[in-house]
Amino acid sequence: MNIIIVLLCVLVITAILSWKWGRYYLGFKLPGPPALPLIGNLLDVRSRDFTVLFHEMNKYIKNHGPVTRIWLGPVMLIFVSGPEEIAKVVGNDKIGHRGKYSLRILSPIFNKGLLAQEEMSVWKIHRKIVTNAFHNNMLNKFVDNFAKNSNILANRLKELADGTNAYDILPYLCLCALDIITQTCFGQNINAQINNDMMAVQYNKTILDSTQIRLSDPFLMFDWAFYLTEIGKKYKVAVKYYHDLIKGVIDDRAINAKSKEELSKSPTLMDYLIQNGQLSKEEIVGEISSIGGAGTETTATLSTFVLAILAEHQDIQEKVFEEQKTIFGEDILRPVTSDDLPSMTYLEQVINETLRLYPPVIGHPRETIKEYGIGNGYILPVEAQLLICAYPLHRNPEIHPAPDKFDPERFTPENVAARHPYAFVPFGVGRRMCVGYKFAYMETKAILSTILRHFHMMEIKGGLEGIQKNIHCSFVLTVTDGIHLKFKPRKYAILKTQ
Repeated sequence: MNIIIVLLCVLVITAILSWKWGRYYLGFKLPGPPALPLIGNLLDVRSRDFTVLFHEMNKYIKNHGPVTRIWLGPVMLIFVSGPEEIAKVVGNDKIGHRGKYSLRILSPIFNKGLLAQEEMSVWKIHRKIVTNAFHNNMLNKFVDNFAKNSNILANRLKELADGTNAYDILPYLCLCALDIITQTCFGQNINAQINNDMMAVQYNKTILDSTQIRLSDPFLMFDWAFYLTEIGKKYKVAVKYYHDLIKGVIDDRAINAKSKEELSKSPTLMDYLIQNGQLSKEEIVGEISSIGGAGTETTATLSTFVLAILAEHQDIQEKVFEEQKTIFGEDILRPVTSDDLPSMTYLEQVINETLRLYPPVIGHPRETIKEYGIGNGYILPVEAQLLICAYPLHRNPEIHPAPDKFDPERFTPENVAARHPYAFVPFGVGRRMCVGYKFAYMETKAILSTILRHFHMMEIKGGLEGIQKNIHCSFVLTVTDGIHLKFKPRKYAILKTQ
């Protein structure tokens, strides 16, 4: 009997070692830098500053190509940055959704929402419900909210528009985006801009920064280790703040349900999810957290990058402004409406070209479920962590000629049609693509339209070269010490306020 048990143990251990060895063998056949035993490439990339991994990732991909493997200890991470390779990853049943490490880190804040949902059957139900919440009729009703908060932002920026000094306007844009997202998600008017409430913004930043730190430090992937740290304790407080806020609104709706007329006039995403009736309270908390977490700093940062680039490219700024004058006519400072946004085609080209150069999120995680051939004789092993990399893809000269040049003409309909469909992936790709990307475009257009009709962007402190040298990658791509802009009111805007 003992011999049988020993033999069974030997067989099990042999099977495990054989599986592991096969996996490692396939991994080492992939292009990538040399790796040390046990620790892999951790000495190169282990840092609580995600910027280190960001720069190393770009260097690895430049040296090894569109499929590049590194080892973070025993974890195999594969960077995928070619359109053809991305096409083979997207929608393939051998490639799962977010890897287990990403899910482990995202689940405390996003709970049972789309960003942290592991069960594919449940994810499909959630995806359908949330996608329906972002239908065009609903989005058009949100534009009044975009316009109101964008005008509050413009009034606040007047204090800085002296045409002499350069100011970091990202905090102001973050407050505006926060007001928009809270009112859109659950109708809660926290007046972050009017009250200059940086606490809510700081909580959001704490959550994003903590997530980035955990993703870049394998030791902190363990909950017990993370929550012993100072940043882990702050993260716990920040998550509780947002979850309590959302739960409070859900409880209030249970007591004071909106009438159909109220829902029609001022719909919110939360009201839609409650009325749908398929999601539990915890699932609604997860979805609202996902939308709020993904849609605040990303929109604010994107808008800031656009304004900075327009300050550097005065000819392009003038062309954007001419389009705005055509749309708004003599009443140039009126609030933006849902009818205005589709006409802002050149502004959308400018936004897309900014997204190409500075995608808010550097990568979109996946995990292999089964071995999968990705081309060129390369086989992705089971449980490999994949990262679809937007930044190096968008800067690849073979795909985007003169990649460092800012050229909105890349996004004319004919030029877009001539490119590979996966040559531009700022919002992810496939069934995991950002569900709120239309919302993001509409919100960004409304904010930029309002600012550019009120102000003329004059100059960036340090220029675009300074921005490029100081790129900082947290959860969202931004710039160390912010983007400082010099701007002034447009002449008619001064007359209007006198």
